[in-house]
Amino acid sequence: MPEQPQRFVVGQRLGAGGMGAVHIATDTRFDRLVALKVMSDHLASGEEFRERFRREADVLTRLDSPHVTTIYDHGESDGHLWIATQLIRGGELGDLLRARGPLPPHRAVQVCGQVAEALRATHAVGVLHRDVKPSNVLLRDPDATNLHAYLCDFGIADTGNRLTVAGGVAGTWQYLAPERASGSPAAPTTDIYAVGCLLWACLAGQPPYTGSDVDVAIGHLEGELPQVPETGPGLAALNRVLRRTMAKNPADRFQTAAELRAALAALEAEIPAAMPPLRPDPPTAPRPPGMDPSGRRGRLVGVPALVGVLALVGVLVAGGIVAALALRGDDSGNSESATPGGSTKKAVTGDLTGDGRGDLTLHDWDGEAMRAVVMASTGSAFGPTEQVMSGAFSVIKGDIDGDGTQELVAVAPGSGGSEVTVASVGGKQRTMEVGVDDADQPDFTEGAMMGDLTGDGRDDLVIAPANNATGDDFVVWLAVSTGDGFEDLQRVHSSSDAVAQAVPADVDGDGDDDLVLAEPDAEQLGVLESDGKALTSTGFMATNTTAYDIVVGDFDGDGADEVVEVDGVSQKIVVLRREGDAWDSEIWLDDTKDAFNLLDSNPNTSVSDVNGDGKDDLVRFSAGEGPVERRTMVFVSSGKDFAAPADWGGYTCECDEYFDPVESFKN
Repeated sequence: MPEQPQRFVVGQRLGAGGMGAVHIATDTRFDRLVALKVMSDHLASGEEFRERFRREADVLTRLDSPHVTTIYDHGESDGHLWIATQLIRGGELGDLLRARGPLPPHRAVQVCGQVAEALRATHAVGVLHRDVKPSNVLLRDPDATNLHAYLCDFGIADTGNRLTVAGGVAGTWQYLAPERASGSPAAPTTDIYAVGCLLWACLAGQPPYTGSDVDVAIGHLEGELPQVPETGPGLAALNRVLRRTMAKNPADRFQTAAELRAALAALEAEIPAAMPPLRPDPPTAPRPPGMDPSGRRGRLVGVPALVGVLALVGVLVAGGIVAALALRGDDSGNSESATPGGSTKKAVTGDLTGDGRGDLTLHDWDGEAMRAVVMASTGSAFGPTEQVMSGAFSVIKGDIDGDGTQELVAVAPGSGGSEVTVASVGGKQRTMEVGVDDADQPDFTEGAMMGDLTGDGRDDLVIAPANNATGDDFVVWLAVSTGDGFEDLQRVHSSSDAVAQAVPADVDGDGDDDLVLAEPDAEQLGVLESDGKALTSTGFMATNTTAYDIVVGDFDGDGADEVVEVDGVSQKIVVLRREGDAWDSEIWLDDTKDAFNLLDSNPNTSVSDVNGDGKDDLVRFSAGEGPVERRTMVFVSSGKDFAAPADWGGYTCECDEYFDPVESFKN
């Protein structure tokens, strides 16, 4: 993070995005906690952006609403632009939806009514938000009976004086009004459309239109309007509000946020508070342009949608990198984001079933062949095994298509590169060839891992074998994910460093996975930092612990990954954070009385966000009643420490005592 103004004492990072980083800070001038956002240097260096920032911040200080985060102050210090706002500790609405699923309709209407009230206030001073979505709605207390919501992050707000980045269409694809695809200017009705999408997300747990960027754009242009089943009081009126809020024609929508707020207030009074979540089916997706109803290529259908999509693509090309930044928005590291590359939401660590909770994946021998099985998390236990992949000897996992759910990936040598097999829960196993852009191809049997090194929301294939036993150079190969496959493997890094282990982790919270490297003596860790385009070595630094067999994850939920070392000798679980040019170590569980048997776990530790709360947890294994039974012991993270392990059930296999948890890396 850039240097901070001296009046602020900076603490925990809350998140980082394309436009800057946000930390909890103490404003020493007024002795109060604030959320301090410092804009990225590459943006703040442009005079046009600096002018935009000052003008927007001045406008935002005029807002007066209990549902808009208060702007306390803004300024510039040593060339760094900053803004200090009200600190809201309850987290994002998007986090709540991912962790607990759809809201009951009364609560969904309540929250969206408060967002509409916030827009009424912002529109009154001439500000269009233009990026209303769950990650830009904060909650005072997610456990409260009556939720209190705040609309935040006006990083791409518009005051009517062209304050957005030139050439860009601001907003997030899943919540972008259809007229914006053809380049029409934003208006109050575009914010109102986004509230309709937000309302559906609260009711269904996902945006109204999903899939690739083109699928989402066509959905907004031509897709059916989402509707809930009219099975209870107030639901017919709820459907009328959805139809009017999300009307394709702006003239058919509520024309002011005040009108929308009044309609939602009436709904809130009509829908019973005790009504459970509806979990409605998504709207039927329109056919892609160029397909007839049978799926065969033929007469073009959906021409208006195709024209709109092409117009949107034209805006992206004209806007270049800046347009991509505007479409990405300014999410924190653990939020939903939509990038031009196709990412729609951040994957929950370990989630292979798509329910928002991390599962346990194991690789074992069933007596005839190697297989990979998934034990789905219920939030308090692991369920029975379900086989997902068979016949693979080296299995890792990652979110290849950026849909928020992880897939299993097996890597083996191929005829002209590597043979990659991909499988998902409930899907078919498929195999593809990944070429190599070099005659000196790597050994594909070691060092395979999945990590989003390019920052597009899709995990790429990385080959980085340990070299401490061979004496060869340490080489990193990268095959960028295309969503349904991979580009050719390319050599992206080579050095003489001795590396015993390499794992992918976003240690700086910038949205691009880096590579954490362990030296053979296990006393130092290095980092190859990714900026989405290249890897840069920052050297090796002491950890003040013995980093054997490290695992990584976002254990405190701040958007940046930490390194965990389970030190069975000292009976401690140590969390390592990257702080500038050093590793900061902290003991999260002390087992000096040997109550939790940290010394033995057969196999080793797995990382999974088992309860879907955004904070990764640890899974270890203890002996069961028979030679091939293990008990799964879960250490749940509070964000500050690990709870004592809880037994989440047993696992029995015909595996001759061989099985391993499947992680994002395999060394």
